[in-house]
Amino acid sequence: MTTEGAYLKDYCEKTAEEFLKTVFVVDDEATFNAAREETTTSDTSEAPDNKEDEVIEVSLKGGEEADANSTTPVVTPDRKVIPVSETDSEVPTERTNNILDVKVLTEAFLEKGIFCSAYKPPDSEKPYENCEIALKNADVLILDWDINNDSQGTHTKNIINEIVKDNNETPKRRALIVVYSALNPNDIEEKLKEILHLGETIEYIEKNGIRIVVVQKKSDEDKLPAKVIEEFGKMHSGILERAALMVMTGIRENTFEFISRFNQEMDAPFLAHRTILPTPEDAEAHILELLVSDLSSLIFQLKSNNELMTKKMIKDWFLYRLSNGLSIETKPNSSLTPEEISDHLTMIVYSGITDVNSNTDFPKLVIAKNKSASSKKKKNIEACEILVSAIAGSSVPADVRLLNSKLSNLFSIQNSYINKLPALSFGTILQDRSEGYWLCLMPLCDSVRIVGERGFPFLELNSAVEEKFDISLLKNDEPVYLKVNYTVYEQKYFWFTPRENALQIFAIKEDEEFVFRARNRKIFNWRGILKREFAQKIANEYSSHVSRVGVNESEWQRLNAG
Repeated sequence: MTTEGAYLKDYCEKTAEEFLKTVFVVDDEATFNAAREETTTSDTSEAPDNKEDEVIEVSLKGGEEADANSTTPVVTPDRKVIPVSETDSEVPTERTNNILDVKVLTEAFLEKGIFCSAYKPPDSEKPYENCEIALKNADVLILDWDINNDSQGTHTKNIINEIVKDNNETPKRRALIVVYSALNPNDIEEKLKEILHLGETIEYIEKNGIRIVVVQKKSDEDKLPAKVIEEFGKMHSGILERAALMVMTGIRENTFEFISRFNQEMDAPFLAHRTILPTPEDAEAHILELLVSDLSSLIFQLKSNNELMTKKMIKDWFLYRLSNGLSIETKPNSSLTPEEISDHLTMIVYSGITDVNSNTDFPKLVIAKNKSASSKKKKNIEACEILVSAIAGSSVPADVRLLNSKLSNLFSIQNSYINKLPALSFGTILQDRSEGYWLCLMPLCDSVRIVGERGFPFLELNSAVEEKFDISLLKNDEPVYLKVNYTVYEQKYFWFTPRENALQIFAIKEDEEFVFRARNRKIFNWRGILKREFAQKIANEYSSHVSRVGVNESEWQRLNAG
């Protein structure tokens, strides 16, 4: 991150430091006290009885070979120091860069409140096989490149490949891998780009949400934590992304308090509650609703809420992106500096479009203001798109539509965090093989405990133009715009039967798609599920059509009504 946007950089690093809890290191040169293990003596004529004082030898990668005429020191297995020449009577004062001092590193991380553990792998075909769980669960993974004298990084490349592959096939995680090596960082970066099939001109190495940074090992382990925090902060430099990280940090910090709300003394009244329910098994769903409700309360009470989007943060967001390629359209021959551009855009974003001056150097903002001043909805839509284009620095309409659709999805569509088969229920969106879309209106309580065939009510979702739609979906990263057909007589029922002992209608997976099979071999593809409040809004609108009252009245009165 450049010097521009230093305030945002500091905030991102502060958030990263508060969030990070676990760092896992894999290094075959890991030692708990590098200075002690490198202690040597020039007198090798006698081997002392005390093993702590024995003269020992190691051939370190990158070190010099011992002189051919030097005396042969006593060697103790698994102990490593640099070789000593017969003519060299001085004890070496500097470590070889390959060695990793675990004591220094762990203490440096502990000062930041981060737990760091190190693993010294055995000399085996797969030296990391005993630590695969840690490799896939640590917040940050630090790897030596040449594990077990392999300068080609075969073991490290295998570890990275497995983690990247696993992150593509299972629930996504955002992780940082630091390759910490005494070898040339540029050479390692080129090899990583090659194995991950990345272009040579990319700004940083990232694949499937895993970012990889190469850091030169220089016997300064105490400086590594600051570098790790800096790189983790860069990974989450977006305003919304940082807000999400702050919320997760708050949840972590209040975990015990959250759990204590549901202590054992609550069990008896809850079991009594279950006992007197008309359908006792509904209590399982009640547990989830209790947890979600209390978790929501915790998030809204976090002290960090007032820091989610400050004025200074918005300014630094613009400064950072202007210094990293963002191009904001200004009037021809405008001489505004990045600082002035950032100040002006920050004022508009923070205060609103009404504060735009007609003499501003930003023509798109003036157009957006004029559009939004109109009472017509279409004009406001155009204003929103102009603003997205101006702030994102994109003049490609398809890119602007995609950005708006992604935000729309965040507001209205439930995210799938766990890779499990979806169940058919209220708010589910299906697509049939004739490209028709359908919205399920079956109440949640009637979507469970199903024995035998059951009909599910659906409203048709018609394809719509961009400015007139009710639902925006993303299909293969392309927006799909749908409008709800509220016509009562065009509502349809599709009949489904649960699989044995399922009691719910679950999808099956076919050709990487979730599929529902209905009566008469009718096949539907699952396209997502609306958030409950959004689905309820549509259901309420539909109910108003169902309850519409038809009366006979004077035509003169009807025409004058409303």
